[in-house]
Amino acid sequence: KEIARFHNMFERQEEELPCSETPCSMQELELEEKALHALDIVRCQEFTGYDPKVNAYTRTRFDIFNLAFFDLDKESDFCRGPRLNMIPSPIRDSIVGSCVNVITLKVKESEVGFPIKVFGTVVARDQVDYRCVYLFRRERGDPQLITSADGKLTLMDPCRGLVPEDRIYFEMDLKIVRDGGEVEDFSKGVIVFNRARLPNDKQTMGVSLNSYLSRVEVRCAYVVYPIEATIEVNILKGPCSVSRVIAATTKNYEYSMDLYNGGEAAAEVEARTVPLSRRVVAVPLGRKLVMFIKMSPQL
Repeated sequence: KEIARFHNMFERQEEELPCSETPCSMQELELEEKALHALDIVRCQEFTGYDPKVNAYTRTRFDIFNLAFFDLDKESDFCRGPRLNMIPSPIRDSIVGSCVNVITLKVKESEVGFPIKVFGTVVARDQVDYRCVYLFRRERGDPQLITSADGKLTLMDPCRGLVPEDRIYFEMDLKIVRDGGEVEDFSKGVIVFNRARLPNDKQTMGVSLNSYLSRVEVRCAYVVYPIEATIEVNILKGPCSVSRVIAATTKNYEYSMDLYNGGEAAAEVEARTVPLSRRVVAVPLGRKLVMFIKMSPQL
């Protein structure tokens, strides 16, 4: 009798189990997983296209996890923090130990020759949130003129530092405007900066994307214990012509960052601020920031 009573009680408990613990819920879960997988395939098809450079169909956007409900165009919500001396000591100890300076973005090769007018976007993504951190953004009506191979695209300040705990993904979507006004895809795809591949004796590494009509290179500098430097260049007295402003750090002069490059159209500055395209540089702890300014007086 006791055994029969226990058996009946067990059957009642099994009938009262919540749906999440029954076989039907497993089937529902499998259906949900299949639906998510199908949605991911549909999303990825949106940015899959034929790349004539490699003669294959390629995905041109970030895709390392299921994208069913991930907004690829959302900008990162994180931003640069307060001054270091304003951060309490316990919180200061949790600050990330490394970041990356994006030194240059170069057009190494062009299938259509030079000069070319380039517009579009370049974004970076890292494991902080995998959202867009813009490095280059120009509209069709405001393209940048590149006159020769190794020409540098003018970078903008990222909304926050890039954290290379694992990898940093650079997503290119660059186009060119031809003389007749038609638009062509110039560089589309994703390249990866992997900190593990950085040579032991090097602080910088370049990664290239061969696609469509070009080869484009992003060169990055790995910065340990970074300190953020915000730069402003003011002319205190008298008019002058400023053609270039460059930033570098001690022991790494070879790879400097263009903060302003006016070329032949140098900025006529009279008692005002030089219009820098970039103002923020990460400097390794214990090193110095070095500035190079090319200028001439106005007679």
